[in-house]
Amino acid sequence: MVSSILLAAGKSKRMGKPKQLMLRGQSTMMEQTIDNLLDSAVNEIIVVLGHRAEEVIKIIAAKPVKLANNEETFSPR
Repeated sequence: MVSSILLAAGKSKRMGKPKQLMLRGQSTMMEQTIDNLLDSAVNEIIVVLGHRAEEVIKIIAAKPVKLANNEETFSPR
């Protein structure tokens, strides 16, 4: 089994807005990254959430991923 851990808990302070929510074409960077992993040899995707987690969860709710929460960076907004 091949697992992948996708880190999406940061605040993206230098970028000015959360990278995981940024649009790239018709989907977010997070969606594209998950889709790329799903198209690879990865059997399991674990997404580590934190900052603005609720927004990210809404975007990836239909994706077959496991969620983990980073308490150190968790905040609704």
